[in-house]
Amino acid sequence: MGSKKKQKQQAKKKPGRKSHKSKRVTALRTPFMAAFTNRFIRDPATKMPKFFSQGDSELVKFQNFAIMLGVLGEQKSQSNPVSGGTSSLRDQVIDFLNTAPQWPDHTAIPEKYKSKPGKPGKERMVHLVEIAVIADRILEAINKGVGGGGGIAGWPPH
Repeated sequence: MGSKKKQKQQAKKKPGRKSHKSKRVTALRTPFMAAFTNRFIRDPATKMPKFFSQGDSELVKFQNFAIMLGVLGEQKSQSNPVSGGTSSLRDQVIDFLNTAPQWPDHTAIPEKYKSKPGKPGKERMVHLVEIAVIADRILEAINKGVGGGGGIAGWPPH
């Protein structure tokens, strides 16, 4: 029975149609994402979150999240935030962004996303993906730190 059904399905296929099988998608990752993650979000050696202190309240964690995304947004929009030279999280992020390589204008992006003669590149999209990945990693770190024992297994789905 199974083979007759399969034959009917194959007979219905139109010649020349492409398969709708999903292609493997490779994640867009840049050196900037790794450097930012290692500096502010996750210890590269232990892979443990370092985004917050164990004593931080949920409110403080999410305020820090907003500060980081705010600074990234300001830098991306070319408003060039200025560091006050303090040890505040905002100034630390600004100082990090303004040191070599200066993000977003002087950071490496994968070759396939760069502009080519007659073909616009996707540099802007790459920088927005960088912000999204960083936001996701911060939320993952917050989730792992909630209640000291981590979040629900398998959530968020990374």
